[in-house]
Amino acid sequence: PVPLVAVMWAISQMMLVLAGIICALPTRAKNLQVLMGATAVAFLSVPVALDVVQNQWAGFDALGIGLMMMAWRREHLRGVGIVLGVMLSVGKPHLLLGVIALSLGRRDTVVLLWAAITSGVVALVTAPIVGISTYWNYVLAVVATGTSQSPRPYTGIASTVSTLVGDGFSASVL
Repeated sequence: PVPLVAVMWAISQMMLVLAGIICALPTRAKNLQVLMGATAVAFLSVPVALDVVQNQWAGFDALGIGLMMMAWRREHLRGVGIVLGVMLSVGKPHLLLGVIALSLGRRDTVVLLWAAITSGVVALVTAPIVGISTYWNYVLAVVATGTSQSPRPYTGIASTVSTLVGDGFSASVL
C-alpha cells in the first residue's frame, strides 16, 4: 500500500514552498513569468527534492524565509525577528544559520533580540505541554554517539518505493 500520509506531507510542503516564493518575490516582480521561473528553480532544488523523497521540513522553512524577506523589504525588523524565532523553535534551526549570519553582518540587533524573545516564549509555552523531560531527552539523543537508525529509514516517496520493491539496493537507487 502507498503511504498516503507521506504523499500528503510532500504535497503540503510543496505548497508551503510555493507560498514562500510568493512572499519572497517583490510586489513588482509578481507576474506569471517571474513566478513560474522562481517556482521552477525552487522545485528543482535539493531542499525541495528532500521534501519529496525524505519528508523534510524545507517547505516550512521556505515559507518562513519568504515571510522574513517580505518583512525585511518593508523594514519590519520586529516581524523578521518573530518569524525567525518561531522558525528556530519549530523548524530545522540549522537551515536558518544563513539568516542569523546575515542579521549579525547587518547588525540587526532588533531582529536577533526578537528572535531570542520569541524562541524563549515558544519554549516556555511548550515546556508544560510536552514536559521538561522531553527537552532533556532530545538533548541527550542529539549528543549521543551511538544513536541507532530505524531498520526502515525511508520516508516520503522513498517509503513508497521501498514498500513496492523492498528495502534493498533497488529502493536506495530509486
